[in-house]
Amino acid sequence: TLWLKLKALIEKNNRLRKQKEDKDSKVLRTIYKRKPMTGFFGVLLFLQLCDQIDLYGFSSYNRYEQDGARKGKTPYHYFDSVPGATKVHSFDLSLEVFKMMQLVHNVSLK
Repeated sequence: TLWLKLKALIEKNNRLRKQKEDKDSKVLRTIYKRKPMTGFFGVLLFLQLCDQIDLYGFSSYNRYEQDGARKGKTPYHYFDSVPGATKVHSFDLSLEVFKMMQLVHNVSLK
């Protein structure tokens, strides 16, 4: 499927970048989960229907920093405090794919 091809391409690119960088530098994780989130398919649909897509609220759902201090995990929903299920979906890979889409389509991450 398209998702698995993108996954393999990004993981390969990350491995190549890791080989070029120092061992001490931070490098993106190179192994992602297999299952895409539904937002990925929504973006693919709207690529076919819209001239421009502005994506709001998409996150890798990893730890985030504010003013250099770790603040915990990015909230799963902006509207409640329900803990997110990240054991299955690859939110970080989705974000990488959306960043790639910005390069070739009229897509912007807000």
